[in-house]
Amino acid sequence: MALPFIFNREVKNKKIDYMAQDALELIDILTLSHLRVVELSEVERVLVLLARAIVNQPKVLVIGNIIERLETYESVRVLEKLKLLHTQGYTIIIDATYDLARTYCEKIINIGGEVENEENIQIN
Repeated sequence: MALPFIFNREVKNKKIDYMAQDALELIDILTLSHLRVVELSEVERVLVLLARAIVNQPKVLVIGNIIERLETYESVRVLEKLKLLHTQGYTIIIDATYDLARTYCEKIINIGGEVENEENIQIN
């Protein structure tokens, strides 16, 4: 989790631990913190990657095609976490062809640039 900060001398070790713990708690995977990567399931690895990404506190998360190879119930778990991150103020851009992902999106832009459901967007 803290790997992105190892070479950043501006961030103190204690702060790194708190930031990593906060990210794990937000994604609700704190119980996985003691496990090695090889001990994690595929969906757990994806969730750890999400937590690792938000440790850096980006404004935008660009997510590749990570849910395509997961089982449906695992994809729902990841999409729910992405939805939670969106409510926390993160902008999420996801590359997905999976129909289930469409139910979680506020705006869908096709490869040709056509916006599908723009009328459903509520701007706060």
